[in-house]
Amino acid sequence: MSQSHENPPPGAGRRGATPFEVWVRRSLHARFDMVCAESMPMEILTQFEMTSEALCPSARSPPCKPRGMDS
Repeated sequence: MSQSHENPPPGAGRRGATPFEVWVRRSLHARFDMVCAESMPMEILTQFEMTSEALCPSARSPPCKPRGMDS
């Protein structure tokens, strides 16, 4: 790959971004926010708890609750 594609020119930042770069950045942020807003499946939370207990059995934490499951 040519040098121009590997390193941005000095002073190039968000202000020098092309419309395509702005669109890509906004799309990625929107998708990231959407994924972060989803609740975590209980199977994954249980796996995290089992792994953390196996690594450090003396540090017990309260069980995880998936988001949106508050009673």
